[in-house]
Amino acid sequence: MIRPAAARAAALETPRAPAWARPGHRAPAGDGAALEAAFLAGAGLGALDAFLRLAPPWAGVWRRRLALQAAAASMRLIGRREDEAALRDAWALRRPGDDPGPAGRVLGAWRSLSERSDPLAPEKVAAAAAGFGAPPGAVLPAIVAVAQDLARGDWPAVLAAAEAARRVVALRPEAELLALWLAAIGQSGMQNLRGEQGRGETLHPPAQAGGEVAGEDDLEEDAA
Repeated sequence: MIRPAAARAAALETPRAPAWARPGHRAPAGDGAALEAAFLAGAGLGALDAFLRLAPPWAGVWRRRLALQAAAASMRLIGRREDEAALRDAWALRRPGDDPGPAGRVLGAWRSLSERSDPLAPEKVAAAAAGFGAPPGAVLPAIVAVAQDLARGDWPAVLAAAEAARRVVALRPEAELLALWLAAIGQSGMQNLRGEQGRGETLHPPAQAGGEVAGEDDLEEDAA
């Protein structure tokens, strides 16, 4: 579908957060610091979500880029040495059907958030946990229930993300990467999972949207 010229032009503009949503020179201390961080994070996510509702043509590639960066951060967190280039190679240079290896499986788990499906379906959560090397086993139903409970509630997205991570680690301490994966779903806007009219689209595109997002294929791997 051809977008109106104004919409196409707007989709190419760089998003800018309003001045009140950017940190000042003097950050608050103590309890005020946490509140300030939550407020600014929520404001930033809201501004970014509103921009992505314009459906810029690079949205699919951008989400995959976020997945690559998240996977690289995950490698550092678990003490592995793979950087973005190594992760990209492990994923893109494998033969069809080949196992991408531990690092590639971590990248695959993060890339799954850009798919048009319910990220909190039990099979999706189980697949992500396996990709992170921490199959949830008997606690899978409890982990899914935690995430779905937060999705049905009225938590602000940033607080829902933190609470999801906290509860998952409490259930399975070694599932830290899965906890962060579920937190990323929360940061993308829990309204995306509640089925509300105003859907958060920051990390996870709407499941019922038709067609494919432009650029949402593996060709973005050459543009690091």
